[in-house]
Amino acid sequence: MELTNALSCGARGSACQQCLPSQSCLGGFCTNTGSSGGGAGATGGGSATGGGDGMTGGGTATGGGDGTTGGGSATGGGDGTTGGGTATGGGDGTTGGGTAMGGGVGTTGGGSATGGGDGTTGGGTATGGGVGTTGGGDGTTGGGSATGGGGGTTGGGTATGGGDGTTGGGTAIGGGVGTTGGGTATGGGVGATGGGTATGGGAATGGGVGTTGGGSATGGGSATGGGVGTTGGGPATGGGAGTTGGGAGTTGGGTGSTGGGTGTTASAQIAALRAAAVSDMDFSVNIAVPGALVTAVKPLVPNASSTDPAGFFVQATQTGPAIFVQVNPATFGLWAGDRIDFTATAVARVNGLAAVKQLSALTRTSSGNNVAALSQNVNNVNFGDPAVSELYESELLTFSGTFNSEMIGTGSGYVGATITTGGSSAGALRVRIPTGVHEQTYLGAGCALSISNVPLWRYQQQAQASSWEASDLSNFVCPTPRLLSATPLAANTVRLTFNRQIDHSVVTPSSVSISGLTVSAVTVSGVNLTVTTSAQTPGASYNVTVTGLRDMLGIALALDGRSTNFNGFQSVSAPGLVINEVNYDSVGADTDEYIEIYNGTAVTQSMVDRSIVLINGGNANGLSYLTVDLSSAGSLAPGQYLLLASSDTIAANTSAAKKIVMPGTSEIIQNGAPDAVVLVATSTQQKLDAISYEGDTWWNGVSVKEHSNSTSALADNNGTAGSISRLPNGVDTNNNAVDWNFTSTMTPGYANH
Repeated sequence: MELTNALSCGARGSACQQCLPSQSCLGGFCTNTGSSGGGAGATGGGSATGGGDGMTGGGTATGGGDGTTGGGSATGGGDGTTGGGTATGGGDGTTGGGTAMGGGVGTTGGGSATGGGDGTTGGGTATGGGVGTTGGGDGTTGGGSATGGGGGTTGGGTATGGGDGTTGGGTAIGGGVGTTGGGTATGGGVGATGGGTATGGGAATGGGVGTTGGGSATGGGSATGGGVGTTGGGPATGGGAGTTGGGAGTTGGGTGSTGGGTGTTASAQIAALRAAAVSDMDFSVNIAVPGALVTAVKPLVPNASSTDPAGFFVQATQTGPAIFVQVNPATFGLWAGDRIDFTATAVARVNGLAAVKQLSALTRTSSGNNVAALSQNVNNVNFGDPAVSELYESELLTFSGTFNSEMIGTGSGYVGATITTGGSSAGALRVRIPTGVHEQTYLGAGCALSISNVPLWRYQQQAQASSWEASDLSNFVCPTPRLLSATPLAANTVRLTFNRQIDHSVVTPSSVSISGLTVSAVTVSGVNLTVTTSAQTPGASYNVTVTGLRDMLGIALALDGRSTNFNGFQSVSAPGLVINEVNYDSVGADTDEYIEIYNGTAVTQSMVDRSIVLINGGNANGLSYLTVDLSSAGSLAPGQYLLLASSDTIAANTSAAKKIVMPGTSEIIQNGAPDAVVLVATSTQQKLDAISYEGDTWWNGVSVKEHSNSTSALADNNGTAGSISRLPNGVDTNNNAVDWNFTSTMTPGYANH
């Protein structure tokens, strides 16, 4: 016995469930026993009710129509209605399972197809009238609801609106042709294809042609509107022809933009490289960094040492991290603004700076990107804390401040000066630039300026914001140049000191006049003029006046800054008060540097009007980079020592020596080739004792080395702990090459041995 429609029958509560007239109740289910109704060719088991031709079905076909075929109820007048479930309305050839409602021809569906259309095929509810609708509309195919009249709509879920060839899963709203999507496609367009919510991925509102996508946006990120050839992400709103995600020819949003960025991945990989760089020994790695931005290029500076090589800096997000790649950028033709993918194979710490030492691959993916967007304003950051320097190392910085020292040598080919900012006091942050850049700007003590988009270099614990382009320095305002002092250096030599570097091209002997003396020669060295005079009368008062001078920026001397007085040279004797030991280069970070002074006489020596001057001997006219006043020591008894060092070194020293703290925590004393330490009379700058190491150091046009013997071999050693010392202790024959030697036995505050 065939069971048709499987309608239950029998008692249901207090009512009796009855089968159709053409059915009988068997075993609790209605079974087909016959067919009745008015019409031609009604075929089926159960009842076909209504007037029509060729109605075929099992269950109820209600209405007049021809060829209605179905299982369940076909209601209405139509031809050839075929279905399982309920087909309601008048139409021809309606076929379906579920409910097909409305009048149309050849409607086919499973579930409910509502509306009048021809050849409607669908599962779920297809609402609306159109031609050839499969699911809803014309030719609409889908599962779920397709609402509206259109052609060729295909979808799963709800497609609302009339369009041709619409294909989708989820809700496609609007009339368009060939729309394909999953989720919600709003608007009418042709060939819109999507998956998820929105055409293209996410919500795409508007009608476009050939829209393709998936997810919540095409790509990652927000792309609003339509661009050409774009691969991007986020909600793409708008429509055009051939849109993939949103816009004309757009995949995502924007023009030629790909993805949703790789900054997070690149930053994580850079952090991994920094974590792997733990010592000055190369450490093998295999870390790929995608999408990093070259923020600055460090060229090979003329005269730079081999320990100061070329390279470039990479960063991916504004808050870092960043790292220095010690590979010549010229090898790959790199410039700031290049976006690159690379694989690092070795890292190390170079003088405290984390660096990539070797690469196995590098590809440039784009150029001309905006590096300024990664720069951080650090006006209020205190770089006196080494942890802060580590945090910002190699990252791009912008700040403003005022130089509190003159530019001095900071390695061959470079000069630098410390700068005071809102967060960093004197000495905490240094600006380092090539000598060539300095010669374009001539900035120095007292100059205020802005420094933009420069990376933070480090030398051990010293933070050094570094620039290789004069254009990084701007808005500078320097003091009006003026004559500060005149100091007799010898019976026929006077040094004039200015607050700004003087333009040597305008200096002649006639630029300087001294009452009662004849000027025969003048040499220029930075902020100093060394003047050769006729013999001075010891202690006599002289007035010096300069004319026609200007600084390197072309600014003339202030009217009230062109004259000063001095007293004629007088010899000062300080027998036996000597510089006795210097440690300027240590193994690893130079944190335990010191200078020792010794009184080898039988009488107490006053330290009032005494200073130690540190000289950078990188050129023929070396400049002082630090002066330490010794007057706070009061005096030194016979055989007593005075120790100058950082606060940490002083605290650790247990000797009975008197002690003076020098500013800074490391790298206080320069490492030579050559440099010098000079003991002077503060008021006259007369040299009382000196040691010039790693060669002959000149200061203000005069050699400070004692005796003509070479001291090129006299050097401290960063591979072996030690110092340069007078051996025997305190002996001074005025010959640096004989009196001084390197020793591995350091004795700060004690006798050398």
